[in-house]
Amino acid sequence: MNTNYLKVTTIRPFTTTKKVEGKKVLYRGMELIAYTPTNRKVKLESNLVFELPLIDDEKQTQALVKDVYEQLLVEDKKLELFYKQIKS
Repeated sequence: MNTNYLKVTTIRPFTTTKKVEGKKVLYRGMELIAYTPTNRKVKLESNLVFELPLIDDEKQTQALVKDVYEQLLVEDKKLELFYKQIKS
């Protein structure tokens, strides 16, 4: 991952539980933690979640990572614009 303003420290899966029709259902998502140059913590969670057990573990994990990576790029672009404005 190539970012200019965010330093990624952690990317990990997480699970969450929801009740569906009276039954507990487990879902997996992805979480990313990064830090700005001023050492502010940025925590991003994937918009996608998949029901466990995963049907195709590799493809679904790639989709989760891609979703979080796209959010990371957006956050990095926001910081880039912010720091450019400070310099001006």
